[in-house]
Amino acid sequence: MSDGRDELTSTMRRLHEWALGVQRISDPRITGPIKESFIKVVAMFENAIQVVALEPEKLRVELNSTRALVSESQRKLADAVSERIQEVDTRLDKTGKSWKTLFDEQSSSVDKNFAALRQEVTSVAKDAESAQRQCVVLKRQISMIQAPGMRAEIDDWAAGQAALGVLVAEGREAAHQLRRKTDTQEPVARIKQYRDEDAAYRRHLREAVTAARQMTIVDPTTSRRALAQLLERWTGNRKEATRLAQVLPHVKADARRAQDDLDTASQKRTELQHRAERGEHAERDLYQNIDAYLYPVLDGGKVLPLWLDLALGCGIAGRDWPDWLDTAIRLIRYRIVYRVPPGCDALGPRPTVEGRQTTEYDQLRVDCAAYRL
Repeated sequence: MSDGRDELTSTMRRLHEWALGVQRISDPRITGPIKESFIKVVAMFENAIQVVALEPEKLRVELNSTRALVSESQRKLADAVSERIQEVDTRLDKTGKSWKTLFDEQSSSVDKNFAALRQEVTSVAKDAESAQRQCVVLKRQISMIQAPGMRAEIDDWAAGQAALGVLVAEGREAAHQLRRKTDTQEPVARIKQYRDEDAAYRRHLREAVTAARQMTIVDPTTSRRALAQLLERWTGNRKEATRLAQVLPHVKADARRAQDDLDTASQKRTELQHRAERGEHAERDLYQNIDAYLYPVLDGGKVLPLWLDLALGCGIAGRDWPDWLDTAIRLIRYRIVYRVPPGCDALGPRPTVEGRQTTEYDQLRVDCAAYRL
């Protein structure tokens, strides 16, 4: 648009200059038709220049009008789009709220259903466990009526293994004490202190004796400075040796006590090592004894104690019998080693002190729970 406007302006400027030139060259002395023709031509050109000069202004007015129309159209379009977006946002917001409410309601309903189902499953499990216990008791009563004397006296047999159980418990305790770090730095430091001070005493005593001997054979021509040095050497070493001689008996007695402590600790460690080894041997023997006793009991179809049936379910029929047997052996061994009192609970109360017994107790609880149903 700017290039066309510049071209029009240039053209008008050239026409205007041409008209002025025509006026300048028109001689007033020229009369007649020629002069009138010149005047008419000049007038025509001036009218044409005025008409052309008004065209840019008209174009500018039309351009501003067009721009206003475009701006108004853009504004209306933007307002329409904004209203449409707002309407869509409102609908989306309403839809989102309704879906959120529906989702919350469904989630609450599902949670309630799951809670009810969980409670029902728990109730069924308790009923099944109760029924199993009643089945165990009924089975025991039927077996004892049909076959008197077929009861497996595991508790009586386990009483004969009490000595091995004591060795196992002592061995485990000894092994636990051996794993604890024994502090031997303090007695070793006391012994070293005595040795260092005794060596210092001997060194100062030797230096004092040497200085005294040198003073007895000193040359009369020796300077006073040399004599003073010998005297200072003898005096200083004698005083330090005297001081160490006074404290050495106490330090020596303390070092002896420290050595006794080390000897006692070493002897105790040796005893603990022997007890731990005896416990390991006793534990292997106890496991083998239980295994050798339990196999004939199961093969003979004897009635197991109530605590064993309640702990491991109704026997080994239809189960992984090697695992069941291993769990039964570990259960009997636990009762022997930790002297579980008689009762229906195979493991007794849980230990109050955390340690190996607590770990075995928790593991056996988990293993036994796998065989109850």
